[in-house]
Amino acid sequence: MKGGAVMAELNEKELKAHIKGEEPYPVYLVCGDEDYLKKLYTDSLVAKVVPPELESFNFDRFEGKSLDLRDVFDRAEMMPMMAERRCIVVENCKLESMNENDFELLSSYCNIPSDFSTVIFHQKNADFSLVKAKKAASVISKIGAVCLLNKRHGVDLIKPLVSSAKKQNCVLTTQMANYLVSVVGDDFNTLINELSKVLK
Repeated sequence: MKGGAVMAELNEKELKAHIKGEEPYPVYLVCGDEDYLKKLYTDSLVAKVVPPELESFNFDRFEGKSLDLRDVFDRAEMMPMMAERRCIVVENCKLESMNENDFELLSSYCNIPSDFSTVIFHQKNADFSLVKAKKAASVISKIGAVCLLNKRHGVDLIKPLVSSAKKQNCVLTTQMANYLVSVVGDDFNTLINELSKVLK
């Protein structure tokens, strides 16, 4: 996919629909303040791009702290093995403070992305600022998607808790789920962990 439509930003609902029904984009930026959702949807994107049984041939993960972006994009230009696409996840890339050389590498790749690779920038760090990374995000959004996954609130927080309990053959009422949120808080990863303890 070259020269795709501009994707300013995808929220959780839009990203979920995209994963279910659309072709993968060349580049994604996954960020926000909900760690559980960022990991969940990064993993879902990887599974969409590369079948699990072919990950050993077509999946790479890079850590952004000591990253040379040339290594990422060189890998993205490699042909996939026995699959349609490769997938590269880059964790905690310094998108807010890119030097000129790195920004040029990102811009050049986004201008002519590989037809058979998907690069996912997964910002696990809680202090990541989309505002400070606006320049890099703008380049990525021209051919891919910026996925902003923030904490759920209200019914968007309660329904998945009730559903999670149901999958474990347990009943969690809305009232009980609300109480759990009032005690634990709105961090979804913590809620799921506490729910698992309660259901044991």
